[in-house]
Amino acid sequence: MSGAILTYKRGRSQWTRDLDGAAYAKLVRERDESRAILDRIDRYWWAKDFHQLSSSQVDALLIEADRQRYRKPRAANGSRARYFWALLIRRALR
Repeated sequence: MSGAILTYKRGRSQWTRDLDGAAYAKLVRERDESRAILDRIDRYWWAKDFHQLSSSQVDALLIEADRQRYRKPRAANGSRARYFWALLIRRALR
């Protein structure tokens, strides 16, 4: 889909980017993959916070993070599972 527009909002700042077909396809693919992962971990992922997950769900989240070779940011305050959960939620809600 050519001409798709993506708008980012963070705090008070906002910027818009016109996407070409490949960039739009990548966003859609990441969104769909993230939703599939979240559905496997918890059916009601859209209504839960990371701290409401059970330990088996966190273990499944870490296995998926290992599979994707996810590394948390160097200056991160928190667990790798929590940062991976936040990444999946961001991608799924695009």
